[in-house]
Amino acid sequence: EKRKARNLSGGEKKRVAIARALMAAPEVLLLDEPDGNIDSKTSGELEKLIISLKRDGITVILCSHHKGFAYRTSDVIIDMYQGSPVSHDENIFKGEYIYLDGLYSEFRTGGHRFRCPSREGDYSTMVIPAENISLSKDSVGDGKSNELKGILVSMVPFKEGRFTLTLDCGIILKTRTSSTVLSLLKLRPGDEVNVLFNPSSLRLY
Repeated sequence: EKRKARNLSGGEKKRVAIARALMAAPEVLLLDEPDGNIDSKTSGELEKLIISLKRDGITVILCSHHKGFAYRTSDVIIDMYQGSPVSHDENIFKGEYIYLDGLYSEFRTGGHRFRCPSREGDYSTMVIPAENISLSKDSVGDGKSNELKGILVSMVPFKEGRFTLTLDCGIILKTRTSSTVLSLLKLRPGDEVNVLFNPSSLRLY
């Protein structure tokens, strides 16, 4: 409290700025690159602070160039390109990472357990890219892929010849597929379908 603001480190200045903003008891907090120009320890502390603010009911909108920071602190991601949002259909889940000594480990979310790459570390977020999800009418049951049964909720045209599908598998998943695949599987909203994705396609943050 007795130090001048100009003598604080970058991370300390950011925390003072957040504290100053919180004094107004905001419902929404806007953060412009809060993780910029700070060390990894301070970045970790800021992540915990942002997550705790969300738990306290404050809506946090932030921008960041660091995907890991964004995925760990955010529930919704919007990619920007030349000032405009671009389509983003990644499936982002918060949960618990269980490290297992071997090729695959486990990520638990919403009562589901998924096989994922084995990496030592503390991860709280799993991302399933929409493009890496496959559909099948029949169970594959190879014991290697993550496989769920789901109901096709909706089909929305994405671009020529491709659709974005929303699937209810106990958790909501989005995938993209071609009109050819839809025709071969004869899929319509309300149909049951098997949903598959390779453990190696999952990303952890």
